[in-house]
Amino acid sequence: MTAAKMKRIVPDLVGREDILDQVFKGISAGESVIVLKGAEGVGKSAVLNRITTRLKKQHYHVIQVYGMVSAERILNQIAEYAAHTGMKEAATIFEAPIEYKEKLQKLLDNFIFKQKTALVFEDFHRNLDNNARFSNVRLNELISFLADSVKETNSYLLFTTVEDLSIDKEEAIEIEPLSWSEFSRLIGKTQHLLRLDNKSLKSLYFEMGGFPRAILWLDQIAGIEIQQKSYKWTDLR
Repeated sequence: MTAAKMKRIVPDLVGREDILDQVFKGISAGESVIVLKGAEGVGKSAVLNRITTRLKKQHYHVIQVYGMVSAERILNQIAEYAAHTGMKEAATIFEAPIEYKEKLQKLLDNFIFKQKTALVFEDFHRNLDNNARFSNVRLNELISFLADSVKETNSYLLFTTVEDLSIDKEEAIEIEPLSWSEFSRLIGKTQHLLRLDNKSLKSLYFEMGGFPRAILWLDQIAGIEIQQKSYKWTDLR
């Protein structure tokens, strides 16, 4: 098996209806910051994909930022998106001879506050140090300012993380590993693990846990390593 034959997987959403309900009830209630917390591989990206798809259908502008970022990169992404959607002055806003906070305020006043906008920060824990604190002071200031600014607007911030985030004191929505029932439904979507017998599936679940990404990685491995039509978990393990 080679890395070239493997691909990054964002699992199909299985279950998680309760998580989606919590998120959209929060949006309807006017929450300005929503945090999704869960371990690596537990399915945060799948939940996020479903959320952003629904938001776009509701005519939200969705601006997604991934992993480790700087305040400048976030502002540039907002400006680029704003320019793309018709705010002409956004393309050159950072060339203007005005202070950093004035540039930010212009983006907020002329774009964020005028639209339904979701600023989405995926894997935001990569911006925290070993004590779960911001490793970049300016980024901390920007996120705090944005969280405060979008209150009582049609815009909000959405984060996914494996760590606690002390942003606007919002309580995180926890994403747990799949239950046995959800695990079984995900197996039904696979190409190769589907050939395992029930005893093997139970062994797989209790040894590997209900982590969607790991399950679908195993499905890829099974497609490469296992040639026979029927096999057991011990053949793959």
